[in-house]
Amino acid sequence: PSSPALAARPASRTAATAAMPRLLVCGDVGGKFGPLFKRVRTLHGSKAGPFDVVLVAGSFFSSAGDAVSAEDLFTVLADCPLPLYFADWRGAPAGLAQPQEEGQALPGAPNVRFLGSAGIKTIEGNLTVAFLAPPDVDQGLRRLETLAKHPSFLGADVLL
Repeated sequence: PSSPALAARPASRTAATAAMPRLLVCGDVGGKFGPLFKRVRTLHGSKAGPFDVVLVAGSFFSSAGDAVSAEDLFTVLADCPLPLYFADWRGAPAGLAQPQEEGQALPGAPNVRFLGSAGIKTIEGNLTVAFLAPPDVDQGLRRLETLAKHPSFLGADVLL
């Protein structure tokens, strides 16, 4: 017997799952972009690869208050080998403007995208990601609850 939740999913959702992007998920980056990108390249070229996307579950920028300029940051982030998505904006350099539109690439770094602080997005074709990041977790949880109650919501493939 199938569960009611699975039975309610349309066949198109099941068919879309077959072509699901291959993910790499990492924890806190903490501003250590060089080592992250080196590891991504290694894994992407390994027997386990290739991969389609990198998801960051944790802090992306340095929380140590390192004084890095936005220009220096763009130079490093432009080297990102795969599409990368993150949700925690804390620790971003003062000169770096948060993208106006969620999911938009950072200027000068076309593979690096800020998801937003809380929400549900479909990325890389058909990967549905629900995400929540500090600092306002309570408000973010309310937003996720509202989005998840929408009749068109079929579920998330990943929760960050």
